[in-house]
Amino acid sequence: MKIKLFIDFDGTIFDTTLLKEKSFAELRKSGFSDDELLSAYQAECLDYKFSPDDFLLRLAKIKQFNMPLAKARLEKLHKEIPEKFLFADTVSFLEKIDHTKYEVNLISMGDIAFQKKKIEDAKIGEYFDHIFVTDKQKWDYLKELVGIDERFILLDDRADTIKKVAEAFPKAMALEMRRKEEDHDDPCRNVGFHNNQSVRNLKQAMMYL
Repeated sequence: MKIKLFIDFDGTIFDTTLLKEKSFAELRKSGFSDDELLSAYQAECLDYKFSPDDFLLRLAKIKQFNMPLAKARLEKLHKEIPEKFLFADTVSFLEKIDHTKYEVNLISMGDIAFQKKKIEDAKIGEYFDHIFVTDKQKWDYLKELVGIDERFILLDDRADTIKKVAEAFPKAMALEMRRKEEDHDDPCRNVGFHNNQSVRNLKQAMMYL
């Protein structure tokens, strides 16, 4: 029987921080300051379900701006996802995974519509047996996908997720991706815990497979 491998999207194979930075750069063209953008972004991230449409609505409460133009600028960034926003080692890593040994699953938590759009725009669906998108925390959602005593592997960049999954599934390998120093301006990154099994890139992650 194949081992289930769950690979997180944001921060693990997709550079979410870069997308945020590029999005801020586009929104500065609408007259917003960094402080205004950061304040609205942090508020939108509090429930871990960031939506660019809701982000723009929050900005509209700060000042009037051309929302259709701003939205078009953000959507233009998505056309560049495969070339600019996947980490450089993503595709080579996905190509090397042994599909005779692993059932390869993409798992992503957040605003379901936005997460599905990013994943579709990334054009990497062919590398996965299943794509799971949820607005539940992964340690709860995984209970619908695996047994409590099942052996599986999760690769994820959120340290709190790693801790909770390791506690809930004693036979699982919960592997923390730590590509860069945490983004302390981003409440979407919960940085309270660290697991001994951590990697800095997907080449290191491959050593566990």
